[in-house]
Amino acid sequence: MVGTIIEDFSSYEIKEASIQFLDRATKTQEIGTKFGCVGKYDFETEMKNIQRTCEGVVTDELAKPDKGTANISAHFPPYVIRTILGFHNQGLKKGVFAYGRNSQPKPFVFTAKVLDMYGTTKLIALPNASTTSGYSETIENGGEEVAETELELSAKQDSFGEIVYEAFVDEVEDAQLIEDWLTKFTPEMAYETP
Repeated sequence: MVGTIIEDFSSYEIKEASIQFLDRATKTQEIGTKFGCVGKYDFETEMKNIQRTCEGVVTDELAKPDKGTANISAHFPPYVIRTILGFHNQGLKKGVFAYGRNSQPKPFVFTAKVLDMYGTTKLIALPNASTTSGYSETIENGGEEVAETELELSAKQDSFGEIVYEAFVDEVEDAQLIEDWLTKFTPEMAYETP
């Protein structure tokens, strides 16, 4: 039996973004938390060029994905942005958080639904992400629009050497994979089990 194959898709909206914080010390992963209201998402892969030369002349060249960079503009819940950036409250009074040289940003898994104009859904996941931007905030008194926070994320290779995963919901036959994608994504769940 041949399953559904999506032949036409143009990304139009990003919805239900989720973040699953990783604790490297305990090798645990939190259940997904709503990432925030995403206004814009850009992703670009950085390539590593490998060349073979013979007598000083390039005879072959191969480009391989090395890592990715995602730029996200969103309205973040306080817990999410504080944890991404590494705000802490160690030794501070209850309700007070600080950001500075003692901050420890947490790595995470980023997942989301991407839709086209016709409602076709694609799931995306960055399995090994962390922030590369620091704390910034824009406030405009009397403004007509509340400013979104912009973050730059580094998407590094996971244990399988992958940077990003995607799946069209209509092409996936594993209902559990679809159900768990936004809250419990791990690279292992994307692979066939022998």
